[in-house]
Amino acid sequence: MLYYEFFSHLVISLIYLLIISFFKIGRFNTGDYLLLWTGGLVGTYFLDIDHLIYVFLRRPNEVSGLKTKELLKKKDYKRAVIYFANTHFERNELSFHNAIFIPIWIIFCFFILTSADSIFAPGLVMTMYLHLLKDIWDVVRIEKSYNLLFLFWQIKKPLEERIKKYYVWGITVVFVLENFLFLR
Repeated sequence: MLYYEFFSHLVISLIYLLIISFFKIGRFNTGDYLLLWTGGLVGTYFLDIDHLIYVFLRRPNEVSGLKTKELLKKKDYKRAVIYFANTHFERNELSFHNAIFIPIWIIFCFFILTSADSIFAPGLVMTMYLHLLKDIWDVVRIEKSYNLLFLFWQIKKPLEERIKKYYVWGITVVFVLENFLFLR
């Protein structure tokens, strides 16, 4: 799971950055490409901080947190990282991976895309958005449903699966539309 998580996020972000770079040919200088790619690569993994916050601050007494801390205490860093990555899908109440946060993120991305002077910030926020979408679509693909408990945990009222499906497709379409802003 560690390698899948790490490399799948990396590959998707690299493809995304290549596409953006291709469409920006002639409008960027070398420094702009460097800023775009740096922001994009930082954004690729930045949201994984959410998992660290969950394990070490929000739910430190859950099994994955206790086991990770135990391995770190033993200075078995490699096994700690592997275990942490393998329990990725067990953490359901993340601060940034949820249906309430994403609309706020969409507005923030719009603000960055329309007002940032540097290309670093759009690269950062859009690969973070891509990271969220990749995690959501992975769960849809694996579970073959739109149940997505990790995404809707803050909403106490049960939602029909079709509503969740519209939500996921809606935020995906907004990502595409915001990329048109990025490419303008």
